[in-house]
Amino acid sequence: MDPNTKIAGTSLLLKPMLELLEQKHPYYRRLTNLGKSVTSFDVTNVSTGFGHGSIVYKINLHFTCHSGLPPETLPVALKVPGAEIYLQQESKFRTILPDNLEERISQEISNVHKTECLFYREISPTLNIKMPKIYATKEWIVGKEQGYILMDDLSEEGIVLSKYDSVSPGQIKAVVKEIAHIHAEYIKAGKSDKWKNVYGKNQEVWAGMTDEFLQLIPAFIDLVSNKDKSNLKKIVLLKLM
Repeated sequence: MDPNTKIAGTSLLLKPMLELLEQKHPYYRRLTNLGKSVTSFDVTNVSTGFGHGSIVYKINLHFTCHSGLPPETLPVALKVPGAEIYLQQESKFRTILPDNLEERISQEISNVHKTECLFYREISPTLNIKMPKIYATKEWIVGKEQGYILMDDLSEEGIVLSKYDSVSPGQIKAVVKEIAHIHAEYIKAGKSDKWKNVYGKNQEVWAGMTDEFLQLIPAFIDLVSNKDKSNLKKIVLLKLM
């Protein structure tokens, strides 16, 4: 296997990811200490239809050993920010899009990704909250360096609801309880000023992107299924009310 293989068509190479896991993933180290090595890998896009500012890849690392030990597979997740989801249908409604749309959206997503990296790197370690294990973060410098978040794969420990599924009152209560706990831990940690400034700017970014996206909804309606058309038309009506 060539360790300089790019991951899923991104500019990210496999080798640096393996080196990070060797440093920070205990089970990865345990496997290599047993004499096992990554001989192949496969990648699946697990965020299709759910994300809007990034793509999440599940990477299965396949280990083998020449000493007779059985092969093993270690899954990890790689979150890569990008504007692809916004632009994948660009050619179908190019006439209504500004020329610099990709640059503008990429820069805004880069800012949001930077905030997420800051939270995982400096804020979450001080909070006693439920979090996926984060192994590495890298900020996205548009046009120069691709950003990412390398973390535990949680796909076997839960489900992702489709956009047509609703949550139960019990699930809502559980989520609100966790949010309240996060707020309490955050206040106790005494980092309010630092995070408040960053988080406020982040919310302004999403507000601006939402307004721009709503302007594109009429063009999107002709590109989606009948079920989606009905839902999108409802959104347009609510916006006009």
